[in-house]
Amino acid sequence: MTLLQSTPCTDLQRCYLCGTDQQITVDHIPPENLFPPPKPTNLITVPGCYKCNESYSLDDEVFRVFASSVIQRSSAGAWIWRNKVVKSSFQRSPKLLDNVRNHMAKVAINTSAGTYQANALLIPMERANRYLIRITKGLLFKFYPKFDYSRSSFEVIQLELNQETVGVLKGLFYDERGDRVFKFWRAVAHDYTFGVFVYSFYDGPPFMVSVNNRAIT
Repeated sequence: MTLLQSTPCTDLQRCYLCGTDQQITVDHIPPENLFPPPKPTNLITVPGCYKCNESYSLDDEVFRVFASSVIQRSSAGAWIWRNKVVKSSFQRSPKLLDNVRNHMAKVAINTSAGTYQANALLIPMERANRYLIRITKGLLFKFYPKFDYSRSSFEVIQLELNQETVGVLKGLFYDERGDRVFKFWRAVAHDYTFGVFVYSFYDGPPFMVSVNNRAIT
């Protein structure tokens, strides 16, 4: 597969999710609520309509909760958890806190001193898929505007950090935003039939999103 690094995006004022040119606002990819202050000056933005932006607001908050709860998170993730999740989101929405408690589970943590059990939050994959596919559409719109994803199929999987994963990532183009907040790897076929995107939030386990146009005739 011949890979295309990126193609400059023209400033198209249409929503990257639904295609409308009405009530266009600025959408951040990924959402800016992931970043502690001071926020980076190179955040990725794309045009999105007000309706689509509002429809994802709860997803943005929920995903931030789960991403920043990772045990071996970066310092940025720990700051977000302490100052934006515990002191803000949970206090503002007891319902959100109850839902989070319902997704808690015991996991085994391996360290040099041995293995121990710890509490962890398991992200609802249906909500994670919606969030991650949205990010992928935003990056396609920004970096690969000739890629028509309107009828593409998307697949999301969570990867394990091992030698095989590291080998896959070495073949992709790497970029990041913020200090250990959002890392992403990407590659798109030269004929725009296929793309792969990998994301890591706060140094947490990576997610891979593949986008496929090959079945479209």
